[in-house]
Amino acid sequence: MSRASPAPCPPMSASAASLGAGAPMPMMIGGMRVPPSGGRSLKPLPPPPNVEELLQKREADELDERAKFEALERKRASDAAHAALHPPAPPHHAPPGVAAGRGIAADRIFDFDEGVGGRYSLWSAVGLPVMIDIGCAGFIQLLQGAAAMDRHFETAPHDENLPVILGLLRIWNRNFMDYPTLGVMPYDQRLALLPAWLQQLEMESNGKSVRADGSAVDYPTTPVIWGAAGTGCQHSFFQALHQGRDIIPLDIMVPLAPTGLSRDANWHDSHNILVANAIAQAEALACGAANAAEPHSHFEGGRPSTLISWDESTPRAVGRLLALYEHVTVVSGFLWGVNSFDQWGVELGKAMAKQIATALDKGAAPEGLSATAVDLLDCLRGQ
Repeated sequence: MSRASPAPCPPMSASAASLGAGAPMPMMIGGMRVPPSGGRSLKPLPPPPNVEELLQKREADELDERAKFEALERKRASDAAHAALHPPAPPHHAPPGVAAGRGIAADRIFDFDEGVGGRYSLWSAVGLPVMIDIGCAGFIQLLQGAAAMDRHFETAPHDENLPVILGLLRIWNRNFMDYPTLGVMPYDQRLALLPAWLQQLEMESNGKSVRADGSAVDYPTTPVIWGAAGTGCQHSFFQALHQGRDIIPLDIMVPLAPTGLSRDANWHDSHNILVANAIAQAEALACGAANAAEPHSHFEGGRPSTLISWDESTPRAVGRLLALYEHVTVVSGFLWGVNSFDQWGVELGKAMAKQIATALDKGAAPEGLSATAVDLLDCLRGQ
C-alpha cells in the first residue's frame, strides 16, 4: 500500500509542531519561528467563535465519532472472526512460492520487496499487524499523515522545511557542539516505545564509519538515541540533564489534547498539567535559575531542546511524526555522506551467532573465539 496517494493534509508548521488534523500551528525550533509552508508570514487571527455554538458542534462531533467508533469495532470483530477461519501468511522476505508450498492461498500472501529495510517497513505489508489492531480506516489515516509529511519535505522551502531544519540541528549538535547523544521524551504514554523505534531508525541508518563511496569517515555520525515517556522520565534522569556536567540535547514532544478520552473539565485539566510539565522542562533546561547563595539549587541553563506538539495522537498525527523522523534521518545521513539504507554492522554478529549455535549442537566451540566466550560455552554445555 503506497503512502503517496492519500488526500493532502495541512503541512506541519515547527515551540509547537502541528501534527494534528487542524490548521497548522507555528513551531519554535532553536528560537526560530517557522510559519506554515503555505506562506512566509502568519495571517491575522480570526474573530473568536461563539462559545455556545462551539460546544454544540463539539457535542455533535463526539456523538458522530462514537457512532463511527462503534461501527468500526463491529467491523473489526467481524474481520477478526473471518481472519481466524482464513489466516493470512505473515509478511516475509521469502518468495511467495515458499508460503504457497506451506498451504497458504495465493490471495492470503502479503509480499514485499527485499529492498525495504525493517526500520522503514511500517508502510509496507509489514504494517499488517498495525492495520489489524487499529483497523483499515485508522491505517489509511496513518498513511495519509505520512504522505502529508512526504509532500511537505518535497515542496517546502528549506527555511520552512521541518525535516531539513531538524536534520541541520542534528548535524549542529553532533558535529559542531560535540554532543554525543540525543534524548527523546514523548509526553504521551502510548508513545513510550517511540525512543526505541527511533533508536533503530537513526542508529542503524547512520551509525557508519564509511561513506557511501567507500572512503573512511573522519567525523562523528549518529548520536546515541535514548529516552522515556514523560512525566516519569522527570523523576528518573532529568536531575542529570539539568545539573550534570554533560549537556544532552532533547526532543520533547507532547499532544495538546488527550485522545479517546472524555473532554470534560477533569480530563482537560489533567492533560493541561501534562502539557505544562513538558513546556516547563524545556524552559528550565534553556533558561535555568541562578542561585549563588545556594549552589545546590543553581541551574546553569543553556541546555538545548526541541519542543514538538500536535493536536491529538491520532493515527494521522502519528504518521506525520514517524515520517518526519524518517526524513530527518535521511537528511542527516546525506550530509554525513553515508548510506542510510544499509546495515552491514548488524550482519557480523548474526553470522557468528549461527556458527556458535551450530557448534553447540555438535558439542565443540568454533575456532577463533575469545577465552571468555569459550568459558561461557563450556558453562552452557555443563547445564
